[in-house]
Amino acid sequence: MTDMNEMIKQGDLMTETKVTLSQRKEWLREVVKTENNERPTVEQDCPKCSNNLTYYTTRQTRSADEGQTVYYECTKCAHTFTENT
Repeated sequence: MTDMNEMIKQGDLMTETKVTLSQRKEWLREVVKTENNERPTVEQDCPKCSNNLTYYTTRQTRSADEGQTVYYECTKCAHTFTENT
């Protein structure tokens, strides 16, 4: 079987696309792995299971003169919910 890099050098677009997609999938796996292991947590009660530890992220989803939106994900049941601050 011909080496993938050799096929790319020969201009095989389909192989080049497959290699690119494979590299993206591997990158996404690493991002997910990193995010799941190193996400910030806060003591916030989950409305579904009453667990008091959640992951959180924040986004400015409304105009700049309004508060930000906090996104929570329960560390126990993975339920997601938001809060506008």
